[in-house]
Amino acid sequence: MRFRGSMTPALVAAVRGILSVVLLVALGTTATARDINVTMYGAKADDGLDDSPAISRAIAASKPGDTIRFQVGTFVVATPVRLKGGRDYRGTGSPTILNRLGSPGAMLIVPSGAANMTISGFAFRGGGVKLEAANRVDITGNSFAAIFDPAAPFGAETAIFITKPTTHVAITRNTFRDIGMRNGATGTEAATAILAYDPAHLTIARNRFERVHQGLSLNFERSRRGIAVRDNRFDDVHRMAIELHVPDQDPSVDVREVSVGGNTIVLRRRGSEHIAISVVLHHSVGAQVTGNTVETRHAGACKGMGIEIGGVASRVRDNR
Repeated sequence: MRFRGSMTPALVAAVRGILSVVLLVALGTTATARDINVTMYGAKADDGLDDSPAISRAIAASKPGDTIRFQVGTFVVATPVRLKGGRDYRGTGSPTILNRLGSPGAMLIVPSGAANMTISGFAFRGGGVKLEAANRVDITGNSFAAIFDPAAPFGAETAIFITKPTTHVAITRNTFRDIGMRNGATGTEAATAILAYDPAHLTIARNRFERVHQGLSLNFERSRRGIAVRDNRFDDVHRMAIELHVPDQDPSVDVREVSVGGNTIVLRRRGSEHIAISVVLHHSVGAQVTGNTVETRHAGACKGMGIEIGGVASRVRDNR
């Protein structure tokens, strides 16, 4: 590096020293990112004991940029664990099972204000993930199964539950099985693999849903933007596969930039109501519902719709 002008040698040395410190700090910030293994804080796979306190200790000991890792085996989560932003939470996928004791409910909570995190490589059993007002969260490459209890409170019988407005959440390449369904019996009316309230810039893509009471339900009580539900497969859905809804036809709610496309939906059992895709956004403008495939593989009468649409200047085309 060359310094021009009338700088003295002492000043040149001082400037170089400052630049060196800045460079070291920048490099050190990256270099100090660590792997935090929950077993280092007392979690033990496959022993049948509650690992919630140990997982919480591992998170408390971490810093932004760290990765919280889980080894192969089953970890018991008896009480919900609150996550921190700026971290990655990773199972091995071989699998790392998070098993909830007792009735269904969230095992991992992404609290309000948390941002910039990834949750991947887990097999959730009996519960899932709850997001509050969080931002920039990726939930990818997980499986969710065996979430069933007809007596569960509202929202407990879900795999991913977004309770408050979020932005830039991506739910991709996950598998949802036996959500609100067990041996032909159905759970609560709200039993849904993905249940969300007022998300913005939400992507739900390349997921697989099998034997679920309802695939996903997105509910809007305020104007939002950027909803994409694309290239998912739903196989054996009892009620609805895809629902986007503005309640009470509120004219102040305008949900824009909505795309529902490339999804495949197979309805295998006769329920009281069968709707493959319901996009009823009332006064909202410009929803795109294109390139979806719907098949029904059961006999018997029931209330059924392929696509239910409500909105202004919606585009519905090239569906089968």
